[in-house]
Amino acid sequence: MSRLPIAIIGGGVAGISAAVQLAKSGEPIILFERSDKLGGRIRSFYDSDFGVELDLGAHIISGGYKDFLALLRGLGTADDMQWIEPLHLSLKGSGAPVYHLRFKNLPGMLGPLAGFLSYKALNVQQRFLLTAQLTRLMMMRYVPALSAEMWLRRVGTTPAQMHYFWEPLILATLNASPGQVGLASLRQIIQLGLSTPHGFSLGIAQKPWQKIIGDAALDYLQHKGVDVRLKTSVEQIIIENESIGGLVVGNERMEVSAVILAVAPWDWKGIFTPEDFENLFDKVWQAPPESAIHGVHFLFDAEPPEANRLMTSLLGTTTHWIFPRRLQGEPSKWLLSTVASASEQLLSMPEREVISLTLKELHSVWPDFDCEPANARCVRVRQATCPFDADLEKRRPAQKTRISGLFIANDACATGFPATLEGAARAGFRAVNVIHGRAE
Repeated sequence: MSRLPIAIIGGGVAGISAAVQLAKSGEPIILFERSDKLGGRIRSFYDSDFGVELDLGAHIISGGYKDFLALLRGLGTADDMQWIEPLHLSLKGSGAPVYHLRFKNLPGMLGPLAGFLSYKALNVQQRFLLTAQLTRLMMMRYVPALSAEMWLRRVGTTPAQMHYFWEPLILATLNASPGQVGLASLRQIIQLGLSTPHGFSLGIAQKPWQKIIGDAALDYLQHKGVDVRLKTSVEQIIIENESIGGLVVGNERMEVSAVILAVAPWDWKGIFTPEDFENLFDKVWQAPPESAIHGVHFLFDAEPPEANRLMTSLLGTTTHWIFPRRLQGEPSKWLLSTVASASEQLLSMPEREVISLTLKELHSVWPDFDCEPANARCVRVRQATCPFDADLEKRRPAQKTRISGLFIANDACATGFPATLEGAARAGFRAVNVIHGRAE
């Protein structure tokens, strides 16, 4: 008699990670994804006006992302990342000089700490205070239930430190402002950077993310015999007698042995009956917080600012990061991609106004760059991440639920890491470990 399959609902990073891990065991697997591609919130699309694939967002990864990098190695795409190591970031604001945060090529924590102590955006006293704050976070055993902003103010953070270090760091890693996230999330990021080899090195994709994640995963999983069903929605997870009773797919009931729910928390409600949803999840997850990302892709016929760097941080603007690259085969054309993190204030603006604002900010930071783009495209992701404040951090759901056969895998789960690509990959791998009795 054939075994019932394990169903994975959602083809983002968490669902892909779970499927890759399960495929090693030879168990029958069905992966459901409602869109026409795998990848979830880390996808790309072809734009005929640009003649290239454009990412939904310019995602940055850390060299300390153990599980996400393991996923890339499994998919055979780890070499598609280009690394800034030792870390060297340029930071530029309107009417201000370019500041450089350069880490030293020294062992352990010495490299980052030496970089912080030589960071000229801060005076000498502020640099020593910054290293003390980082060390204190690194060594912290008990994390008070405070926002990151509240804790930073309590330890004497100056406006210059917030402007030139803490705000760019938190926006880049957590897609949130310091007041939106709990101290636990900030501590997890700092511990990853300072205690993990290559933790503060940054990886930037050299191909569209669709090829690195979604397309590579589809090829890998189909080769492993996984039944991947694109453009297929699961209407309902059936729960009977505190156990998984099956799924409703296309108005038909399907029997499964287990379910890994790997969609974002904003989609949980629609897949259960109202009664099951209220019984399963903490009330706060009935309307979880969300943080948006806006990206603008520009096509220029001239070399853009900071073209010799993989990325540059902008200070005091709605736009936070720029990523320039020359188009292959067209040496005179440049693609400049920008990112505005935690950009809920832009959601009510028409896309053409977001483009205009972004271009105005680029010209204000680099007045000599008066070139107009040949093309521009705004991409907004309304529900990009789920920021965890001090209360929500304690209420994150575990991979194992009280329903026999139902497991949760996404970046909102209690993985010990914030809602990032690493958090999503961890959730997928750990859900499979729980199924196989190897809970961590």
